[in-house]
Amino acid sequence: VEHPTWSPQDERIIFAARNRNIAGDPRNLYSINVVSRVVTKLTNGTPGNGVECFDPILHPDISVNRVAFASNASGIGPGGDLAY
Repeated sequence: VEHPTWSPQDERIIFAARNRNIAGDPRNLYSINVVSRVVTKLTNGTPGNGVECFDPILHPDISVNRVAFASNASGIGPGGDLAY
């Protein structure tokens, strides 16, 4: 787990991590609900595309429901998604 970020107004922690069960797995962003303990993968970096996501920061207004982060992705694709 790297660079966790938490909003005191929210029940989520966002963090970067690698899946050690997958060889060469890049860092992806995950969200964990601290009440239910449910973990959700937020990004889709794979060993094949090599995209890593890291340094997440939650937007200070939780009603916006956005996470800013750094990535080595090639750009923004259709619909505002990362271009893998």
